[in-house]
Amino acid sequence: MSKAKKSAVGTSSYKELEGLERAEALKKGYDENGGAYIRLGGQYVVSRSEIWRPVLFYADTALAMFELVTASYFSVLQGDMEAASECFHFIQMIFNMMVISANLQYYRKNIDELFTAIGAGFFDYGDTIDPQTKEKMDKHMMDMRANKKFRFKVFVLVVWVLGGCMFIKVIVAHFRFGDTIDGEGGSVSRKHIVAIWLPGIDEWPSYIAMVVAAYLCQVLIMNSIWGFVLPVICFAEELNAQLHIVGIGLRHTTARARHILYRKYGEQKSGNLKFKYEESLREALKSSVQHHNVILEACKCASTLLNLPLMTVMFGTAVLLCMSGFVMVEDSVPIIANIISLLFIGGEVIYAYLFCYYGEMITATSLEIGDELYNDDWWEGRDVFRPYMAMISLRSNRPIKLSAGGFTDVNNAAFSNIISTSYSYFNLMFTSKS
Repeated sequence: MSKAKKSAVGTSSYKELEGLERAEALKKGYDENGGAYIRLGGQYVVSRSEIWRPVLFYADTALAMFELVTASYFSVLQGDMEAASECFHFIQMIFNMMVISANLQYYRKNIDELFTAIGAGFFDYGDTIDPQTKEKMDKHMMDMRANKKFRFKVFVLVVWVLGGCMFIKVIVAHFRFGDTIDGEGGSVSRKHIVAIWLPGIDEWPSYIAMVVAAYLCQVLIMNSIWGFVLPVICFAEELNAQLHIVGIGLRHTTARARHILYRKYGEQKSGNLKFKYEESLREALKSSVQHHNVILEACKCASTLLNLPLMTVMFGTAVLLCMSGFVMVEDSVPIIANIISLLFIGGEVIYAYLFCYYGEMITATSLEIGDELYNDDWWEGRDVFRPYMAMISLRSNRPIKLSAGGFTDVNNAAFSNIISTSYSYFNLMFTSKS
């Protein structure tokens, strides 16, 4: 609950927090919503002593990109399209994570804002909420946190499984391509996570440097994927839950108004009761509108943060799926390598669908808010309800949307486009190969 200074009816927003209270809310949001992972990935630098994390990430991924680009070039020259496809797959993956990491570092203030909002509970209804409505809100938040925790753990496990598969792939490659250092010139090393090449590959010092860079890159990319996706899961779950809380508050406006009326005047029946009740309705509705505005601003903050990363997800995943599929249809690929490629396709589908799922969910929930007041006994104070109904409906007709660089909205329709586009790319490559 927010510790900010409260108004006459006790409402408060996380935006009112200052100093130590704001720092405490930030720490709580960081600790409970994947902050350790984004820090581990080098995308969230807490102090100067941790600057080595992003430096190591960009230095090693840049070297790995060079190894992969050169390996793909020599693989194409040698007609080894299996190796070339694998290289293109990892080039796209590493490039995406480099862009995403740079974006997260640039929008550090947005991340802090979201961590602070979550840590403070976004909004405190104070005296404008009755016990029954509060119980429903608390129950919804409890269910959301359970779902968030489950999805958080599932994604951690998915990345671990895919990372483990890469090392199984190394064992398979060892038996497929031998255990000696590759030859001179343009020979490409095939017995590692992916085909790689570095000048002087036929000499031990260069070979060891190449292998260390490649394997370290895998660890760094895993960390960066966790650092990006896990906080996004938490942000999306919390924002969607808060939109639902706004809806619950609106759906129980009359009950809240009666609670405010009793809190102010007790059992007193004298005076203009209708006027006092309408005044209580206004206070209940005003607090819901304030909460809605706070969540809309937080959603805008999240949308700005994710605008560029979601573009890499939407456009990059289609290429990744295409490359994984192309490797699977190569005649020379053993069955276990095909199984690993199939697992990677599954992981990439989950990765893309996760964002589309949350984009669809947040948009749908934001649209539903416009109808919530109709589910209450609005006729008890129709003159008070009328302007609020119009205002809330008008705002809800412009739903919250996550955008992929402004090119497309991130939702279930976008996911369908990703699948169809990747299939089209795959058919084109397969036809060219034939």
